[in-house]
Amino acid sequence: MNADQPAPKSLIGKCLRQSRGKYRTEYLRGHAAVVVVAARIVGPRSAGKTLGIEFFGEPLSPTPILTIVAAVECDEIHLTEEDLRAVVMQDEGATQFLQSNPWLIDPTGKSAPPKRRGRKPKSAAAEPTPTQKGMDRTPDAEPTPPKSRDTAKRATETHRKQNPSPEYWAALSKEHEEDGKRPPQKPKPKPEPPVFRCPQAPPRSASEEEHVAWIQEKCKALADYIQHALALGWEISPDWDGYNPLKNHARYIGQPSTE
Repeated sequence: MNADQPAPKSLIGKCLRQSRGKYRTEYLRGHAAVVVVAARIVGPRSAGKTLGIEFFGEPLSPTPILTIVAAVECDEIHLTEEDLRAVVMQDEGATQFLQSNPWLIDPTGKSAPPKRRGRKPKSAAAEPTPTQKGMDRTPDAEPTPPKSRDTAKRATETHRKQNPSPEYWAALSKEHEEDGKRPPQKPKPKPEPPVFRCPQAPPRSASEEEHVAWIQEKCKALADYIQHALALGWEISPDWDGYNPLKNHARYIGQPSTE
């Protein structure tokens, strides 16, 4: 527990402060509007750190934050624009952010601008001109003449290659014969992480209990998948929430030694 945060006085507050894993994610569902607004303004990592300290006395990873945001955007957790606007209006900075970013209160998140990726183009000033290229060029150094012993060795090897002996042809024929008896070597397949199969989400008409049960089942499936992948030699980043492309969050480290 963070020393700067006062301990909760109520018994339920103390119980929630000691919760772990999926139970913290379930608790955040009751504050989904705050989680979404915070994640969209400051990012899931910073939001997890602040909200974790406020609710549980220690920072949270981005995973439960991303889980709540994804649940809102696919309408597993139903929020309206008014729900998000009510959270934004509680802070002057958030209100100013909303003025230039109206997508902030879009529950689906579809109106958000696309993220820019890739390298920035080089500026024209950084590119040398043809004149500069010519001025910066240094005269080529004269090649160092090879030593006489190296020259004689190269000449001997060249003569041997151009005029192979009968023994060379016999050895080459035997090698080809042995290669013909060997089965063709198949290239080793490139390792791929196992496929994560998320449990099917219940329909929108399902009850709240069914949605909660599905979230719990999904969290358990994700935890089991990470353990299974580790046994196969794959390290899965704890930031992965099961929605983003796995190739950006998986790293092959090799299977653990059985010795």
